Amino acid sequence: MSLASVEDLLADLWPEHVAAAIAAPDPKRGERVILATTKPGATRAEAQTWMKIRGASEIMYPASVVVLDAIPLLGSGKTNYVALAKELRERGA
Repeated sequence: MSLASVEDLLADLWPEHVAAAIAAPDPKRGERVILATTKPGATRAEAQTWMKIRGASEIMYPASVVVLDAIPLLGSGKTNYVALAKELRERGA
């Protein structure tokens, strides 16, 4: 599974907002997808429905969706996945 593919699918759903996906350990499945987005009111159900319609496999569906004011970025403007993972852990996601 490609986390970039998850992000690409959700960029089409919420084109005016940023979405970033990370993999987190899951005792049953090995890992799960945690999605962070700047889309106010974004829900897991909304993301899953969109992904299902687009033919994504279930392993790509986010286990949870966390709405942030901003996605942490590197100086290059790309997502800072280390900082994002830390922020999501601190939030208990």
